[in-house]
Amino acid sequence: MLFDPYLLRGLSLKNRLVMAPMTRNRATVSSSTKPAGARVVGPMAVALPEPVYTDAEGLQPATVPHALANDEVRAVVAEYAYSATKAIEAGFDGIELHSANGYLIEQFLNANHNQRTDSYGGSAEARNRFALEVAAATAAAISAGRVGIRLSPYGSFNDMGAFEGIDEQFVALERALSDLKLAYLHLVDHPLMGSPHAPASLRAPLRAAFTGALIASGGFDRAKAEAILASNSADLVAFGRSALANPDLVARLQHNAPLNVADVATFYTPGEKGYTDYPVLSGLSA
Repeated sequence: MLFDPYLLRGLSLKNRLVMAPMTRNRATVSSSTKPAGARVVGPMAVALPEPVYTDAEGLQPATVPHALANDEVRAVVAEYAYSATKAIEAGFDGIELHSANGYLIEQFLNANHNQRTDSYGGSAEARNRFALEVAAATAAAISAGRVGIRLSPYGSFNDMGAFEGIDEQFVALERALSDLKLAYLHLVDHPLMGSPHAPASLRAPLRAAFTGALIASGGFDRAKAEAILASNSADLVAFGRSALANPDLVARLQHNAPLNVADVATFYTPGEKGYTDYPVLSGLSA
């Protein structure tokens, strides 16, 4: 099934492999992770305890974010929608809302970090509100069929992690996202990044809650990808590290050829090494 074509909301895919989004920190035009005049924002004015990587200065202490007021949250929602329109104008088929890995949307979702007591925090419904408003505004701006969203329940990267009531909250979130008729849900299980596996008991409820296409992500090889597709637990499978290290990944998988191993030491360094220098195998065609 991995090499079967798939129709994703009008977009014809040649196979069921997709490439996972990967942060590489390749920029060399600045000494910071944010441009001049920008500020770090979040649901709470609490800094990430882990240091942040910068291309020019290496690891630096995380900045204490500005806690967004309600009117500022609404302005950020509009910024997401505006950015999506710019992506479409640039020629993108669609966009993915990154709501995992400790990015802003997940900070609002996660009860360990969002301890607000207003309409954007204090309950599961309120914590879900920002994600749903962003998804709805983006879908309204470019059409729901051009919008996907990435979630990682139980992901612990960037000081995230499980919290009381997480299963029920994410099932409710997915149901609401399903009502928006988004193109897909990208569900991430992140053991390779030190996170625990999501409980097996959560898989079926999460699958049932979202009626659109589901992308599974997290340490897949060909056998595991075929298995999850055959079980109807996912419609597409995302590959990250192996896609990075193998520019001819689809052909290698089709022919059961050996894969290049990703050079972890180059994941967050500037320059072409570990980015454009992985070899392809001769004589293969997808």
